[in-house]
Amino acid sequence: MNTKKMSALAAPTLLDLFSQPVEVMPPEEEEAEGGLLPSLAELYNRFRRYNIQHFAGKLPTPRIRYSDRLLAAGLFIRNRQEIVLSRRYHEIFPQDIDDTLKHEMVHILHFNHDAEFKKEAARIGASYRAKAHKSLKLPPRYIYYCRVCKAEFPRRKRLISASCGKCAPSRFDPKYKLALKTRVK
Repeated sequence: MNTKKMSALAAPTLLDLFSQPVEVMPPEEEEAEGGLLPSLAELYNRFRRYNIQHFAGKLPTPRIRYSDRLLAAGLFIRNRQEIVLSRRYHEIFPQDIDDTLKHEMVHILHFNHDAEFKKEAARIGASYRAKAHKSLKLPPRYIYYCRVCKAEFPRRKRLISASCGKCAPSRFDPKYKLALKTRVK
């Protein structure tokens, strides 16, 4: 067998880079309250089931927890090997808990939402984006406006240089630079 074929066969896949999953059990005091959401023990069971079903059991088992503060559906924190699920989001959309869990499992392999992430998410039936809901949005801190068309743009973060998307839709144009109208406290 030539060395080119041999090295291609021996090249590890992303899943091969992980050792056997480490058994992480949830702390007893962190069980879900009220019965609307699955308990942490149930989330670990679902993680194991999806890991075997979609990843041949090769994903490492991260810590899984709920957050009362998180507004996005979920989050994978790579350096802590932790999946965080939003209690607020899933109380509004309880049917999305499995989808969010699978989405965050894909982040174990693909940190960014790039083409590989989308391909893997499609393969296992996980959505790419979460649903929006008005109660999951924080109020804007800044209101910018276009000096030309007077359109307003509420934002959470201060903008350094942005132009009106209606007057200059393709790229930044200093003629249509947004101006700060008010800062909301």
